[in-house]
Amino acid sequence: MRLATDRLRGMRWLTATATVALMGSLVAVGAAQDNSVAKPTTSLNLHTVATITHSAVLVGLQPGVAVGARTVVKARVLSRPSWWRGTCDVAHWDAVALHYGWHGHSYPLGASYLGIPVCGPRPGYHGAPEVMWSFSGWGYPEWQCTELAFRFMKQVYGVNPYGAAGGTVASLYRRSKGGGLVVIRNGTRGKSPQPGDVISFTGSGPYGRIYGGHAAVVAATTVNRYGNGVLKLLSQDDSANGWHYVAVRRWKVQSLNSGGVMPAWGWLHDPRNRGRA
Repeated sequence: MRLATDRLRGMRWLTATATVALMGSLVAVGAAQDNSVAKPTTSLNLHTVATITHSAVLVGLQPGVAVGARTVVKARVLSRPSWWRGTCDVAHWDAVALHYGWHGHSYPLGASYLGIPVCGPRPGYHGAPEVMWSFSGWGYPEWQCTELAFRFMKQVYGVNPYGAAGGTVASLYRRSKGGGLVVIRNGTRGKSPQPGDVISFTGSGPYGRIYGGHAAVVAATTVNRYGNGVLKLLSQDDSANGWHYVAVRRWKVQSLNSGGVMPAWGWLHDPRNRGRA
């Protein structure tokens, strides 16, 4: 078994049958492809470590690649948001955080897609104060998952931010908000998230426990024609580096974390594929 890093350069995916282990729950991931695709690796997330094992050589993974793509296209890079003051809005975030007694700094965690970065410090881990973004209209605290989702949709699709928790970003979207996106429910046969899609995981879990849910951006996919594979997610206030990997089985995206915590509700897709690298 071999684990490759996120930075390995693109190579081909040899015919393989991969097994994704999510805290002891094995999900069969059938793959009979010979395409340039993204390479899943491990990622420490909010509740668990997702370990992805392989029965054949799996190397290469560039964000924006989907099964069936014959070449890896260099990602276009968007400029930073007009409402930011510096990388990860450092000037604005630091000044407001200092007012609340926080002496740290805002910074990129490393993961990015289309030049859109995941930023920190992570509110759920580091106890950083909530700093509201300076974008006019509906407000979100910076470096929460919802901030990334709406920042991405605003920059890439022109969607006007609206009120939603991470778990309801997809379900509460209306075409009147702009962007021309479509809502796809999880488990729809023949449909799997594509690079640039924004996916919601609801806030439900075992024993009736309620969470706020989570929203993330799909950066790459290895889902094959049978509906099995892995999604690479750009995910904020989650993993240490901003990446998270989730299995797809028979066209159904699995829960964000083990034990059925935060099941996938569905995602927003752009029919014009403007969110592809």
